[in-house]
Amino acid sequence: MCADFDGEDAVAADGVRVPIAFRLQVYNDDSNRWITLAEAEGYSDTMTVYYSGTLGKDAKVRLIAVGG
Repeated sequence: MCADFDGEDAVAADGVRVPIAFRLQVYNDDSNRWITLAEAEGYSDTMTVYYSGTLGKDAKVRLIAVGG
C-alpha cells in the first residue's frame, strides 16, 4: 500500500486518513529488529503499512515495516 505520513498520528493510505494505533510496532527487515517510528523515517522513504479494520471507517495502522 502507498502511504504518506499525516503528522505523527496518522497516515494517508489510498487517499484515506488512517490513525496510527497507540501501540504501533515498527520492524526493520534488514536488521531483523524492532525500531521506533523516528528510526524508520530516517532509514527509508519506503515503508509497508499494515492496518486493521476498514479504510474510511475503523481502520488503524498497527505495524510498519522498512527494508527487505
